[in-house]
Amino acid sequence: QGEDLVLDASAVAVLGGLCLEVLLCTKQVWQEAGKSLSVDDPSQVFSEHLQRFGLSAQDFLVGKST
Repeated sequence: QGEDLVLDASAVAVLGGLCLEVLLCTKQVWQEAGKSLSVDDPSQVFSEHLQRFGLSAQDFLVGKST
């Protein structure tokens, strides 16, 4: 924590609700800390599962990455 963060989502095979909750909490913490957070190279499954929740990888761009 306390550093800019890039998450590599290239090998994601399943994105469940609990994992998404962790990602959303992480986004909030990084945003409050003024640090950047982004998702790099999202797999097709990652993107499709985010869409099922009404989100996209762009929703995880925070800070300097936006």
